[in-house]
Amino acid sequence: MLENTLVVITSDHGEAIFEHETFGHSLNLYREAIHVPLIVLHPRSVPAGMRDSRMANLADVPRTVFDLLGLESPFAGHSLIDNANDAKGEDRMAFSDLLFWGQSAHTVSFVNQQWHWLRYPDGRMELFDWQADRKEERDVSKMDANRSVIQMFEVAARAAEGKVEVSTK
Repeated sequence: MLENTLVVITSDHGEAIFEHETFGHSLNLYREAIHVPLIVLHPRSVPAGMRDSRMANLADVPRTVFDLLGLESPFAGHSLIDNANDAKGEDRMAFSDLLFWGQSAHTVSFVNQQWHWLRYPDGRMELFDWQADRKEERDVSKMDANRSVIQMFEVAARAAEGKVEVSTK
């Protein structure tokens, strides 16, 4: 029966256990709250032990499931099966946002293969080189050398908010 079964295991959020002085999952967008597992078992399509470190969003899961089942997908997002054996997805970003009750602006987060950028409703920003700083303890947003990285994320945030169109070409 397992040969004909698709199993997907994931979560919609992680949990902070006093990292960044928080506990739980609805208080921040640091990696402990947004980095979640995605495990796909499908013996006919996914080789055992395959690991893909490219960025993905939970919005990609429904489209991926439809692709694995050989069905036309009505969902937006990217199929994680598309180009699984090349590096095309290495420049992708994972997006998260958080809106507290009574606020009119979101906290937004973008993560790519090296950087994690956060923007808060008051305009404050943080930038972490999460490859070198896994616990996100050293904000490097004030370093001049990272100005172009911040500008890239600001464009992505405006695009996510519908304020600018961004071409992926």
